[in-house]
Amino acid sequence: MGAPVSAQELSKMVSTAAESARAADDGDKAQQGRCLDALRLMQKYAVTAAVLKETDAGKKVNRLTKSSDAQIAAAAAKVVQCWKDCVKKQAAQSGLTPSGSIPELSSQASLGTATSSGPPAKPAANGDASSAPAAPKAANPGAASGPKRPPPSTGDQKRDKIRKLLCDGLALVPDSNRQGQDPGVVAAAVEVA
Repeated sequence: MGAPVSAQELSKMVSTAAESARAADDGDKAQQGRCLDALRLMQKYAVTAAVLKETDAGKKVNRLTKSSDAQIAAAAAKVVQCWKDCVKKQAAQSGLTPSGSIPELSSQASLGTATSSGPPAKPAANGDASSAPAAPKAANPGAASGPKRPPPSTGDQKRDKIRKLLCDGLALVPDSNRQGQDPGVVAAAVEVA
């Protein structure tokens, strides 16, 4: 992985590959080479989830994996896998989910305090932020553990579903970034806000 690519540059490369792939499917060998070059170039750049989402590049390149040209399909599959690995690596380094949609709670400590459902959960006496069984600490210190309890019910099926989804996503944030806050409580606070 090389330098990060801008949304504009990535869009241009993807458009070139897609247009060339269409022509290559009709038997144009020059366009096949152009498409393969564009796909190889895409592998050399680091992408972020935000750029992929903004440009829909992942979806567009994934369509090329179904090309009737076996070389284009294989090269597109390599690009997709490369991008998946890149986004996963960035997510692991930043403590976010691969989609980048869950913010780190360490910079938003006030989320759990402005709720109508009570104060944020306190860490256990031993300092562990989770009462649920977690993975061995030596293997991955600060690893995320599940929520202590589900978010409080509102009685509204749609709101409860949103709270549950938020809770599940927030449970992926490492315990060390949560400051002892329970994902269920934070999910309720976010949904109310």
